[in-house]
Formats: sequence, C-alpha cells, structure tokens
Amino acid sequence: MRLTSYSGGVIGGVCCPSLSPDGKQVAFAWAGENGDHFDIYVKIVGEANAVRLTNGPAPATNPAWSPDGKRIAFRRGAPGNGIWTMSPLGGAEQKLADLNSTGQMSWSPDGKWLAVALYINNEYPGEESGLFLVPVDGSEPRRIASPKPPAYHSNPSFSPDGRFLAYGACSNSYTCDLFVQELDSSDSPRGSPRRITHQGFYIAGIAWDRDGLSLIYGAGETWAGHSRLWRVDGHGKREPKRYDLAGLFVNQPSIAAVGDRLAFTERFPDVQIWSYQAGESPKPFLGSSASDNHAPQFSPDGRKVAFSSARTGDRTEIWVANADGSQPVQLTSGLGRAQDDPRWSPDGRLIAFDSQDENGHNSPYVIDAGGGRPRRISTGGDAGVATWSHDGKWIYFMSRRTGRAEIWRIPNEGGQAQQITHNGGYQAIESRDGKTLYIPYQNTVFARQLADGSEQRLLDSAIEKLVCPVENGIYYIGSTGPDAGRRPLKFYDFATRSSRLLTYLEGTFQSWGLTVSPDHKTILYSGVVHLVNDLMMIENFR
Repeated sequence: MRLTSYSGGVIGGVCCPSLSPDGKQVAFAWAGENGDHFDIYVKIVGEANAVRLTNGPAPATNPAWSPDGKRIAFRRGAPGNGIWTMSPLGGAEQKLADLNSTGQMSWSPDGKWLAVALYINNEYPGEESGLFLVPVDGSEPRRIASPKPPAYHSNPSFSPDGRFLAYGACSNSYTCDLFVQELDSSDSPRGSPRRITHQGFYIAGIAWDRDGLSLIYGAGETWAGHSRLWRVDGHGKREPKRYDLAGLFVNQPSIAAVGDRLAFTERFPDVQIWSYQAGESPKPFLGSSASDNHAPQFSPDGRKVAFSSARTGDRTEIWVANADGSQPVQLTSGLGRAQDDPRWSPDGRLIAFDSQDENGHNSPYVIDAGGGRPRRISTGGDAGVATWSHDGKWIYFMSRRTGRAEIWRIPNEGGQAQQITHNGGYQAIESRDGKTLYIPYQNTVFARQLADGSEQRLLDSAIEKLVCPVENGIYYIGSTGPDAGRRPLKFYDFATRSSRLLTYLEGTFQSWGLTVSPDHKTILYSGVVHLVNDLMMIENFR
C-alpha cells in the first residue's frame, strides 16, 4: 500500500520512513509542496493528513522513533547542525549532539543510545569518519568504530535485543557490505565485526526483522540508483535474497516492533538529457523516456552524441545517437555493473568511459566508436572520469590510489601512469592547444599550466560535474541559484575574465554531463526535473 502521495517539486518528495513501535504511525521527512525544505512529519497509517513537527530554518531528515514511542530523533543541517529529538506530538526540540551525521540513526532497545554514522570525505582533513553511540542524557558521544579513510561506515541498526549493531562498511560510495558487531553489557564492541554479505553494493538503509534473526536492507549494484530490498541471515550463513515484492528503486526499510509491517522509500530519479538552444525552452534530447539517461558528450564533428543509459535494464551502458537524438545504438553490453561518462577522442574514432566491476571498483576503458571489444586503460585504486589530451596521446583520469581523489594520466596505448595533481581533483579537461588543464574540484575550477604546473583559480560556485571548456571560455552550471529548483547556466569568457548568465535551468544536477556542440548553438546537460519519491508499505510482512 502507498503511505504518501505528496508532490515534491524538483528536489523534494519524501524519504526516510520510521514506523512507530506499534506500527500505527509513520514519521518521515518531506520537502513540502515546493520541494525546497525538508521537515519531519508524522501521520497515522491509512489516513491522508500528516502533522508537521519541525519548522526550523535548517532541513530536518532521517527521523527515528524511540522504542517507547515518546520521542523522535532526527538530523538537522546548517544552521544548527546536529542530532535532535522531540515529541511526536510536537513542542520543544532538544539537541543531543553536534555530530553532523549522515543517513539513518537507530535507538538502542533500552532507549539510552542513538547509533549514528559520521562520514567525512577524506578530501577534508581534520575530521574522521566512524560510528558513534550518542547518549540520550546529553553526555559526550562514544566512538565505537574508526574506519581508515577513504573507507567509512553507514546506516547503523540495533538488533531488537540490543546485542548486535549492523552497519554498512564501505570502501567508497558504491562498494559496501553488511557487517554485524556484537556488543557487551556496557554497549561496547565485543570481538571483531562479522561480515554478512560479499556483494560490494552501495547500501541505503538497514533494518532488523522483529525476531532478530535476519536483516532487510536497501542496496544496488550500480551508481544509477537501481536499488532494491534484500534479505539476509543475521549470521551470514546464507546468501542474500532479493525481496522482489517491494519492486525497483526502493530503499530505506523500516520494520515495526509490533505487527507485520514493512515501510520503505520508493525513489525514481528520472534522470534525463536535456537540449537547450538560446531563446528556446529546454526539451528532452531523447524524447519521452522512463530510463536513466545522462552524461552526454558531442563528438568532435558534432554529428553524434555519446551518453550513458539504463534503457535496457538495471545496468547503465554506453550508447551513441545522432546529434538530434535519433537512432540510438548500444555500444557496450555486460562489461561491468555500470558503464558511464563517455568521452570522445579528438579524432572521433574512440570513446573512453568508466566501468564499475563486480567488486564495485571503477576503471577507465576505451572502445571503438563503432563498437567492438573494450580495452582497459589503467588499474590500481578506484579510478574513472577519463578524458583525452588534445592530441589523443594521453588519457587523464581520476584515481584514489593515494587515498584521495587525484588526477593522473596514462599513454593511450598503455604504459606508466603519471600523477598530475597533489591537491585533489575529480576530472581534468585539456585545452584545445594543449597548454592548460582545467580541473573542476569542490565546486571550483582551476586552470593548471602543463608547462610549469602553476595553478590559477578561475571559477567559484560551479558544479564540478557540469563544466565544459571550449576554445574561448567555459560553459558551466552554477552551484547556487535563486531557489532550490533552479540553477544558472553561465559562460566564462577568457577574454573578459568574467561570467555572463545564459539562462536558468530547472532541476537538480547530480550526474556527469554538460556538452556543447562545435558551433556552440546546442547545449546538452543531465538533470532531474521530475522526482518520483514516495513511501510504501507491505502488510503481513514475513
């Protein structure tokens, strides 16, 4: 049954359900009618109306109902970062800790602790990821796990008897497995954690079944958001089984302590490629499509467009279509879990792309633009986002082999990889004359001179995944806009050293992909303009 049917604008929708202990109510986060500000809501299962609990200036998400049903914990963003609680009837809020946690939280059965996960990207030194137990009495949080960066833990979940804590142990954003840590009578770790799964999926939500013998969790094998619910024995003695009744694009399970109810989030991001020309409204590049289409790239002659799509199933593959979106042809098939971020060679004969293997690690590959057998370029560390040098002799790529995302390059025909950056970087685009390397990183664009390695900051407030240098400037989508659902499309002119606004684009922009035709008349970009995001529930869950 459907628990919610709320509009959510561009970025909104609902998420993060938490069933009350008796299973009669559900707490959740909703971004409101305009989809621009998350707050905590509570509703009775089966009724339409919901009661809004929070009303602060900062977003509130990830509610967690206390075992006695008298409090709801939630996360709050800036300003007021931290973990808070309040009554499900409303009233005053109480701050428990300043931890800027991520993902779900879990109450211990006795109501004394909240288990939370802190994930600090290792590009930001000085803080550490880990699992914490936050005392409800307001005393200092206790760290119980310290993964070595870039690894991190996520989605902690107490077992019904409080003896075990399940969590996701991740080597990167898309490579996680389920672990269970036994706890002693003082709620301290006892012995080493037990590995439950060997899938290498990303994990979005973990819940124990009422009997404490099995775990339900949301997980997906690709970076495209194709998550499902899975069930696994709590001791790891049997292989996980997919819970197909819940469907596709589902995660964040919640199981009531009483009754047989399972709630979860149904999330369909509807990522599409949009075509924009000056003076016109953006239109779908590939027409009406329910698939995940993103990461477009014009060929050097402007006659073709390479892109990534999941139109054939759960896994994204590399496709090529005509410049008007017609006659799409699939290039890759079954190489890895997901193929993404295609980039044309300067002569248009080859396409570099990323592939995620069955262990969740990314590597750059090259394939003939007409199809054929892909060739792996580099190994060693999580790598990807491959781009070409102006003469086609080198391929730049991101690698985390040093423990942080940096730019490397390797000869097209193979050989020894060379590290280019030492201060971080996710992708690099070489200028047409081969003198400059443009490096978008943490919403900033740097220009690095290849001759001497000197760097200059060119742009701030640019979404690093959506930057497209051309011969006379840089097209980019800004990271800030007039509201949550619109972002500026701008052009930075090398001659004037200034940016001018081209238009505002509706949507959210999280996927790689901004490309400009050689005549600069057509701009293609990836975006989510419509987000389907609701709560569902299964009755008589067994």
